[in-house]
Amino acid sequence: MLNTDIVHLLKQSRECEIQSLRHLLATSRMIGLLRGIIHALQRERGATSFFLVTDGAMYVNRLQRYRQEVEQAALPFRERLTQSASAVECHPSSSQLYALLALAVHGLSHLPELRSQVDEQQLDAPQAMASFNELIRHMLAAAFEAAAPVAKPGITGALVALLNFMQGKELAGQERAIGVIGFSRGWAGSELRTALVNRIDAQERCFQLFTEFADGDSLAAWQALISSGVTAELERSRRMALTMHSEPGAGTEMAQLWFDQATQRIDALKALEDRLEQQLLDVCDQQVQIAESEWVDDEARIAELAGSCPVAVPQGVLLGRPVDASAPDVLLELAQEQVEGRSVYLGRALLDLLQTQSRRLHNIEDELRSAREALEERKLVEKAKAVLIKHRAMSEEEAYRALRKMAMNQGKRLVEVASATVAMADILGAQF
Repeated sequence: MLNTDIVHLLKQSRECEIQSLRHLLATSRMIGLLRGIIHALQRERGATSFFLVTDGAMYVNRLQRYRQEVEQAALPFRERLTQSASAVECHPSSSQLYALLALAVHGLSHLPELRSQVDEQQLDAPQAMASFNELIRHMLAAAFEAAAPVAKPGITGALVALLNFMQGKELAGQERAIGVIGFSRGWAGSELRTALVNRIDAQERCFQLFTEFADGDSLAAWQALISSGVTAELERSRRMALTMHSEPGAGTEMAQLWFDQATQRIDALKALEDRLEQQLLDVCDQQVQIAESEWVDDEARIAELAGSCPVAVPQGVLLGRPVDASAPDVLLELAQEQVEGRSVYLGRALLDLLQTQSRRLHNIEDELRSAREALEERKLVEKAKAVLIKHRAMSEEEAYRALRKMAMNQGKRLVEVASATVAMADILGAQF
């Protein structure tokens, strides 16, 4: 007879796998909702910078349109949060995820106040940019945290590619805002240029990680983008920004050209980002279907094995022959003769199912290692920046520079310094 406990546990293993895949599909859709808000905020931030550097003379209508896009993008996100409020899904990182989502929602709730300050020109362009950067940073952190429990090959790699691409695109948006300020007001001192160089360098690191995990079609699209005229034009403007005299500013004409070039590139990045999200959703959906189909096959196999099990034989009759109940040794010998081969077959067949499941899960773990490391490194750096921002009153850029400087001075990798910073904050009871 089949061991029902083994069959039950095998079924539980499959069901857990399928439920996990369905959760990953829902997680990927949540990241897609965050991505839509982030993109709309990036557009609003760029227009806000231009509005402020021109003292409210330009981009008034465009700014209003981008603000409406933010509100429209936030609607499905809020609906998703409302739906999940009555059925909280607890996973290893759920507590931190919901805390980060709370910060993101808090930032969205303060957008009207920020916009009012912009309209009244109570903020300058760098201050407004910093406020948008902080809100987007919380949203990106929530996206990375949502991906933390992902443990499926293909899906994890697709997520790492998408998240690092999203981070690179955000840095491109910050670069656009910095360039608008620099070209319109002048590159006085070294701070703006340093900020520009830092954003360019950080983009390269994010896009490098993206290329390590992206699928072939996305890589081809990326190569086409970096060799396009859009990228070449922006590179020329970058060189101008890094070499032109600090004073005076080039004025709104050059700032407008920079803004248009940077926007063209960001729009192209958005198109590739759309492709990455769709590829992620497709992989999730395919793996759900594959897992469900494999379980149907396993159930059919188990049913076949169960149907081939021998029926219990009355003690007095075996193989149509009367057997003396007083001779149990003879009964046992005949019974073994009838079912031994079949029992061995049944045991081996069920063992094959178990070994197949075990080997598959083991192979999954091997494939996941590098993707998990890349995801965890990015999360550690972001957490370390958050510690410095909160407890050292640093800006995001200052926090990143401080981490890089510590890494160079100590001859360590950035992630090692970030890990030590987070660990020290935990020891001291810091909350972030």
